[in-house]
Amino acid sequence: MTYFFTYFRPGSKSLLECDSPVYHLRFCRKKSEKLNEDLETERFQRLAEQDRVIQSEQKRYMLERSAEKLHAQNLKLSVKLEELQMKYEPG
Repeated sequence: MTYFFTYFRPGSKSLLECDSPVYHLRFCRKKSEKLNEDLETERFQRLAEQDRVIQSEQKRYMLERSAEKLHAQNLKLSVKLEELQMKYEPG
């Protein structure tokens, strides 16, 4: 047989203000569940942020490679332009 004893603080008018062990256990469980939910939310947010960082780094790398290729093409065209200018300009 299980007995539940509720001890009220002096002047207490609510069960929420009681000092029973059952109340404290329930309160602690609810608080623990809330903290676990918050922790899980933080983990998902951190994973999402890490994913955004990785995607940003990949995009930056691709843009840097593209910029390097464009710079190389620009140099080739500049050299070709100079060669054509030397070939067709009098002097």
